[in-house]
Parts: sequence; structure tokens; C-alpha cells
Amino acid sequence: MGLTRLAVGSPSWGWLGGSFDPPHLGHLALGHAAKLALGLDQLRFMPTGQSWQKQSEKLNSLQYRPNTAQRLAMLSSLLSTSDRSFFDIDDREIRRYEVSEQPTYTIDTVKELARDHPDKRRVMIIGADQLRNLPSWKHYGALLDYVHLAVTSRPGFGLQDLPQAVEQLVQQFGCDHLPWKSHGHIVFFSMSPVPISSTQLRRELATWTSLSEPRLGAHAEAQALKGFLGAPLLDYIRQHGLYRPILADSEQDPQRSH
Repeated sequence: MGLTRLAVGSPSWGWLGGSFDPPHLGHLALGHAAKLALGLDQLRFMPTGQSWQKQSEKLNSLQYRPNTAQRLAMLSSLLSTSDRSFFDIDDREIRRYEVSEQPTYTIDTVKELARDHPDKRRVMIIGADQLRNLPSWKHYGALLDYVHLAVTSRPGFGLQDLPQAVEQLVQQFGCDHLPWKSHGHIVFFSMSPVPISSTQLRRELATWTSLSEPRLGAHAEAQALKGFLGAPLLDYIRQHGLYRPILADSEQDPQRSH
């Protein structure tokens, strides 16, 4: 696909993919950083349908993890107090998964984005850890035929000593700023570190949700979790019993089967 030059000031949209299991305020901080650094007009959170790289992790989880509808609802809860004129949700990967029940791949997604948004700068936002892991992605070398890649640093994952295939891509397509083209380049931007991850939050939520109901709201853990999730999302997680330990339920009810 040839590069499409766009008029200066053409719409610039970004997409941030992930499992969002759970989403948190660090994702919003990343969105704001991308807006400022890349001049985005809109950023769309795009939850994965079923990432082939994370299938075994979820199957082996000892917590009650959200289904696709609940992950979408959690994103909506997180965004309920944010600027919805800038932030939105793109559920195309979940819709594809619900039809096919097969793992979803980014290359199929970016082809759809190019088809649906030919008049926009299309920016896929990824972390430095994902950039380093790019050779494991399906048809990774073709991604730039459809989108730009915007890479931000993540604690513990620097941009030094990249795999040779990735280093070659950066040398060939890397640039200092996002050009007025629809796709085809790699840019880098920085943001202040956010000391939390979805993995850490799942551990904290497992502890919090296993406490007895009368203590939930008063426990200091709840206040800390609100600081990373926001009150609407934390309420949703509690109401739906998400992330509570499966083993804890089994011990309380020996007759329960899973």
C-alpha cells in the first residue's frame, strides 16, 4: 500500500490496544501523553478479542476474570469521568472474536483501520516492551503498510539492544515527529512513569475482594485502589465479583464445582 499524503491538519486518530484486564488510570495517562506528543484528535481504546499470546494465562488464572462484555463495561466505567470527546472505545476485535471464536491478530485490525479511515493519520500506540516483542506478531513487517507505530517507554523495557529485525525497522522507518501521512513511520514519545500495571492490580484486587463485605469500603486498600481505578470502576468490579480468588470460594463452599 503506497503512502497517502494528507493535508496539514487532517484528523489524527490513535488506537491503544490491550486486554484492559482491568483498565486503569495509567491507560488514561498514556492517552493524554500521546495526545500532547503526537497531536491526536481522538484516541480509541481497543480491547483485544482473544490475544493468542495470553490465552494460556487466562485459562490458568486462579481469579474470576471478566468476559469480553465485562471488559467493555469496565472501560466504559473508567472513561465515565473523562473527556469522551477525545477518548472512545473501538470494539472491533471483540466483535471479530465473537463471530469467529478464534484469536485476533493486529495485522487484521490495522487493515480494517486503513479501510475505514483512509483520510486520517492512523497511529497504533505500543509500549517499548511490545516493540521489542514485535517479531512474534503475525506479519509484523506489514503493519506499517496500514498505520504508524508510536512507541512509549515502559519501566524495565528500554530501547537499547533491540532485536536486529526491529532495529532495522526503526532505522528505516523511524522519525522524530509524526509526518502528515496516513501510515508508514515509527515515532517515539515519552511520558511520566505510572507505578502500576494490570498484573499488579489483579493481585491487589484478589486481596481486597476476598475480605468480608462489611470491611470492603473501610479497608485502606479500597482507597489505594480508587486512586488507580477510579470509584465507578472499582464499584463495578465489586458488584460483579471480578478478580476474587477462585480457591477462596472453593474453600468456603466445598460442594461448589468449577
